[in-house]
Amino acid sequence: MALGRFAALAFIACLASYGASASDYPTSRITVVVPFPAGALTDVLGRLVADRIREETGQAVIVENRPGAAGNVGIDVVAKSKPDGYTLGLVGNNTLVVNPHLYKVMPFDPVKDLTLVGLVGEVPQVIAINPNVPVKNMAEFLELARKTPGRYTYASAGTGSPSHLNVFRWSKIAGIELTHVPYRGIAPALMDVLSHQVDILEAGLSTFQAHAEAGKIRILGVDGFARLPSLPDTQTLSELLPISGIDAKVWFGLVAPAATPAPIVNQLNGYLKRLNADPDVRARLAREGIEVPIFVSPAEAGKRVSLELDQWRRVIKDGGLTADSP
Repeated sequence: MALGRFAALAFIACLASYGASASDYPTSRITVVVPFPAGALTDVLGRLVADRIREETGQAVIVENRPGAAGNVGIDVVAKSKPDGYTLGLVGNNTLVVNPHLYKVMPFDPVKDLTLVGLVGEVPQVIAINPNVPVKNMAEFLELARKTPGRYTYASAGTGSPSHLNVFRWSKIAGIELTHVPYRGIAPALMDVLSHQVDILEAGLSTFQAHAEAGKIRILGVDGFARLPSLPDTQTLSELLPISGIDAKVWFGLVAPAATPAPIVNQLNGYLKRLNADPDVRARLAREGIEVPIFVSPAEAGKRVSLELDQWRRVIKDGGLTADSP
């Protein structure tokens, strides 16, 4: 009996200590892991989030770049870290919802090993073409491509990147055959479209805007369900094709290890909520072509991961794609 009382008291003391540590958070330095190189959009957003946490808490916050395997290397560090809120990750959706279907071996499970604290930004994707192709809009391009299967090419930032999978998806729905030309990043892909070596590229509007204004590239359409305020006359693919379900936007979020206490996750979620509401931040993101997402709770963010995991599984499985696919 005495032993039982001792065990119960020890358990209560443990719970009290656990709750106190969560309520006192943070008391030391926080690390935000960015799974891509410095200067990448993920890195820019990671530093923005780190600055906000620093301002809110008064604690030191460092950004640690750990690139590799399309984000898997860095986010694996987060997944295997102590779940105490002191190691976080700024991740793009592809690492969470696409990589598990492309890589034969994944170092972590995005649902079981991670908690998506909340969303930071979304980037609508637009389709652009080199102006040597004799079309003025997406409808004309689809008609032309149907008449000449395999004639037109599309560049991407690499196999499994949004610029690859989005075009792969809608070209199959449209019943057209395009040839994929993968690159190591969006910059070299863009250069070959600008030099008329490749025909099509899909990416965020900021990738193309200056070149479009200079007449060096032509924006054909928006890969999504809503026209962009900055491109009111540019049609969406949903106006031309029976596209439903998958949102082509690239989104970014803050992740923590799965067992991180709910009070800490909710506290971090609050930092993101205030970051998203900051008018200066919203203006800065808009200049980069980044939309502030509709604010969601950690539970709602987790549901989005589960939904998109299933959606992209079907696309990748039907296409027989792997991380080594051409």
